[in-house]
Amino acid sequence: MLKRKIWLATILCICITVTSCKKEWLEAKRDKSLVVPVTLSDYQSLLDNTSIMNLNAPALGHFSSDDIYIENSKLNFIYVLPRNAYQWKVDIYEGAPNSDWDKAYQRIYYANLVMEGIDKIKVTESNNNEWNMAKGIALFDRSLSFSTLLDNFSKQFDSATASTDLGIPLKLTSDINEVAQRSTVNDCYLKIIADLKSAADLLPKTYIVNRLLRPSKQAAFAQLARIYLIMGNFDEALFYSNEVLKINSTLMNFSEIDATKPNYSIAYLNTETLLYTQLLGYSTANIQVNPTVYNLYSDDDLRKQVYFNVTDLGVFFKGNYSGNSFGLFNGTATDEIYLIRAECYARKNKIPEAMADLNALLTTRWKPGTYLPYTATTIDDAMNKILVERRKELLFRGIRWTDLRRLNKEAKYAITLMRQLESQSIMLLPNDNKYVFAIPDSEILYNNIPQNNRQ
Repeated sequence: MLKRKIWLATILCICITVTSCKKEWLEAKRDKSLVVPVTLSDYQSLLDNTSIMNLNAPALGHFSSDDIYIENSKLNFIYVLPRNAYQWKVDIYEGAPNSDWDKAYQRIYYANLVMEGIDKIKVTESNNNEWNMAKGIALFDRSLSFSTLLDNFSKQFDSATASTDLGIPLKLTSDINEVAQRSTVNDCYLKIIADLKSAADLLPKTYIVNRLLRPSKQAAFAQLARIYLIMGNFDEALFYSNEVLKINSTLMNFSEIDATKPNYSIAYLNTETLLYTQLLGYSTANIQVNPTVYNLYSDDDLRKQVYFNVTDLGVFFKGNYSGNSFGLFNGTATDEIYLIRAECYARKNKIPEAMADLNALLTTRWKPGTYLPYTATTIDDAMNKILVERRKELLFRGIRWTDLRRLNKEAKYAITLMRQLESQSIMLLPNDNKYVFAIPDSEILYNNIPQNNRQ
């Protein structure tokens, strides 16, 4: 047992991506002292390694979004990838490794390894729940990684072109010698949705709070609501947001949060959290909040104190659902689900229902007795209010990037982003090629797949 635990600790430290670490992995496989996983407990241990499975979600989109502001004098102190992403450069990498891509495929590798392993274990009455748990989590983790890769390395879903637009390589086995070509965007989403639904069938409804690092049925439903919103399928997004809120509709009361803490105010694994994941840990010390966003908040809006630390150096974000000052929460939470459902109601012309969801959320975000409930008379009026509040509620979670991509497909919601650098003003037009990041060159060379055009 000790030897197996040592192996598990060892394998979780090995970088195993198809592109850059093939040699190292093959050499590790030759080490006969390493014990292969055997039991369901072994495989569950692989899935429970939070440093791999819950952290390091792609973050380049966050740095390209209009959530953030970086002073020109601080740009050179930031690592090359986020620095170039912030400036919307054609070549972001400059030869540096791309952890956004590599870490995602590392998670996919582990998910595939687990699924292949447990398929060899006979399901019995005594191990059925444990087997279902491992299979459901592996399916979820792979689907989540596929979807975050699509958000960054493929074009936004468009029903008119999704069957021909290039998606990502759908790596479905742990065979590192397998060459996976890029599937279409449509096929990628079909696979993601099918696997999330299968995962939901296998997973428990929820977990006690200290297990919110494991996917659950409610997390699968929440991810499906996200995916369908991105795809513009508002009927399905509404259905799955309803399913989530049937299980957990809890919202934190911000008047009960101590907003005086300078680094963070919101507790880790709080009552709104459905699944905890975190963006890749690029340094955030010099990253400020876009002043345009900060100025959206009323003084009676408690988020102005809970989310932000205002200093002589600028306005910094401290509203992470991570219980620290550096980890940017990227998981799902009930506040997002209320906003998804509100948007779906509005788009379906169910305006009273849309405003009810929006007001239910905002009542918990304002000083007691100060909030005046929203009303709306038209779809456009309701949508404008919901999108502004979505902007204010979900910043610094990586969600803004996917919102920009999907909303740019609708002319009335499309936004041109602008930044003032030292020597020039730059802009990012709606649907620009720079909304899709380049695939790492090593992946292009090894698998001979087409590159994305950022020109």
